[in-house]
Amino acid sequence: MRIYSFPHAGGSATVYLKWKKYFPPLLELRPVELKGRGSLLGSRCFTNMDDMVADIYERIRTELRDEQFVLLGHSMGSLIAWELANYIKAKEGVSPYHLFLSGMKPPHLRVREEIQTHRLGRQAFKNSVARLGGMPIEMIKEDSLFELFEPILRADFQICDTYLFEGPIQKLNCGITVFGGLEDEISREELEEWRLYGDYFQLHMYDGGHFFIDQHIKEITHIVNQTCSLMYYP
Repeated sequence: MRIYSFPHAGGSATVYLKWKKYFPPLLELRPVELKGRGSLLGSRCFTNMDDMVADIYERIRTELRDEQFVLLGHSMGSLIAWELANYIKAKEGVSPYHLFLSGMKPPHLRVREEIQTHRLGRQAFKNSVARLGGMPIEMIKEDSLFELFEPILRADFQICDTYLFEGPIQKLNCGITVFGGLEDEISREELEEWRLYGDYFQLHMYDGGHFFIDQHIKEITHIVNQTCSLMYYP
């Protein structure tokens, strides 16, 4: 079984490399690189969700019928996973075995903010990135370092800022597991709404803010392993 994983805004496939040691041979973790970073540095970043999802689908579509697959994402990566699952269902007529979503409220609860982060001036944009966490403060403070990542961050924030769920909710034929941080701005009640999107639902909350996953990799991968193992040992 393949586990396609998607990073947060500004992140790359490398954020999941430290997860690989926790998975057995039957589960192949496949971190998906997004355009404009990591191994695809030099390509142009996408600035809207539809184009990004279509590109990812074209890169993995030949594998989708080989074996069962699951989708996993954190923050922006959760939106990518959800939208990709729907795109694959429309194109291939199949759903993932499971969705693992982290640090993101469900699409129907998202609203476009009056202040769009990707349009902020340099210092205000830095402050927003720092508030979320996930990037070393030294990289944010040092202009020469921040300038390297700023175009990627702004492109990803534009995707999130302009994302609009048009509904209705299309329930997938799979289960959904959601992870959240107890100190994150996204509440347990909001995360519970993901139950509307799948056949069955479970929620796990952990200490920490928006990037709680960095401190709970072992616990989260254990749940992923347990859930996926039901495919082989029901």
